[in-house]
Amino acid sequence: MGTLIMTLSVNLAYAQFRPTVFTPVEYKPQSTDYSILERSFQAQENRSNMAYQKYSELAQLIGEKRQRISNDRETLEWFSNNIDTKLKDVKVSLNVGDYQGAIESATRAIGDINSNTELIRRIQTYEEYQNIVRYIQERTDLSYQQKQEWMELYKYKFVPILNAEGKVIGAYDWKEIGGPNYTRVVLP
Repeated sequence: MGTLIMTLSVNLAYAQFRPTVFTPVEYKPQSTDYSILERSFQAQENRSNMAYQKYSELAQLIGEKRQRISNDRETLEWFSNNIDTKLKDVKVSLNVGDYQGAIESATRAIGDINSNTELIRRIQTYEEYQNIVRYIQERTDLSYQQKQEWMELYKYKFVPILNAEGKVIGAYDWKEIGGPNYTRVVLP
């Protein structure tokens, strides 16, 4: 077998030379697109503002409810353990920068406080007590001593009504249980 060798030869004499004309293109450096980062910072700032707004709203609600309950030790302890803690929970979320968690926590806490049966009844029974005390204080047919004796005998107390699970579902009216040994209140 023979070897077939092929040679490739280029004849430069017949080659056509076509020069390319250089046309300069103006270079316009693109600025970095910060819009995504900017939107992210804006969204975080919005969440932060909303979280602090909800925190303030919750703090104001708790302050308003606190003004409407009795100042007796038992009521203040209950309020501190059950209502004030909700504000502390939101504050913890704010301190770690969990703004969405703080918003959700505050929103849930506001709803819980506004629908808390025990808090509602504590406020109602205390208002009932205050109205009767005001009535006694305004009476002119009673001496100062009689008024003081009545107030010592009939102090504010809260007696909850519990369901089978031990949850507060209401409370007895103060007029029904405000006397000594949980007897009915007797007006002079």
